[in-house]
Amino acid sequence: MLFRRVAQHVKAQNWTAVGIDFVIVVIGVFIGIQVANWNDARAENERIAAQLESFRTELILARDDFATSQAYYADRIEGVSILRRRLEEGGDFPADEFNPLVVSAIRGGSLNMAFPGYEELTTTGAISKVSDKRLRGLLHDWDTQLTLINNTDVVLEDARANLIIPVVLEGTNFGNALQADERYMDLTVANRFEFDIEEIRSNRNLDGALAMRQLQAKQQLNTLNAFIGITEALIVALHEADT
Repeated sequence: MLFRRVAQHVKAQNWTAVGIDFVIVVIGVFIGIQVANWNDARAENERIAAQLESFRTELILARDDFATSQAYYADRIEGVSILRRRLEEGGDFPADEFNPLVVSAIRGGSLNMAFPGYEELTTTGAISKVSDKRLRGLLHDWDTQLTLINNTDVVLEDARANLIIPVVLEGTNFGNALQADERYMDLTVANRFEFDIEEIRSNRNLDGALAMRQLQAKQQLNTLNAFIGITEALIVALHEADT
């Protein structure tokens, strides 16, 4: 319709009308492009908002795992503290009390923090498009802390496996110690070697290994607590932020 009218104006050499028609066409195209861009931007903002909300839900659900890990490391710290204190104090320390403590002392547990919702945010580039600067900064800090906790976890678990466990295996009757734990008692032969608590007490390397294990558990707990703190701040910020 519009183009037929333009053709008529050209044929009639009505250049003013042609100019007006041309302006109308340009404005129409411009408005159409702007509306399309606005719709695309709105759709993208809605997608990012949905991703952020999904990530926030993921963080909330992770609280139970955090609490379990906190209790685990606190138990390791307390158990090794009791073991080292009993060894230092001297006096009677029967095998049935020593064994559960030494088995518990070297138990491992990797945090292995993984958040699929956050991975989706990074792979789609959504984080860079978050308009809230405070939220973007908090997401960056949270990512840094996540990297730190996973790297620390790897280093400390490697030290546990390669430095601490060999010394504990050499310095104790570990086969007998496993008999104290119902999960493993079918794996060993009981009473193959005599339990000598004074020999264990005099083993400097064993005490050093246990002290290192105590320090490890404390480091992991401290790192976890710092991560939980920034996670809680991020949960609040995700709820309040205007993406």
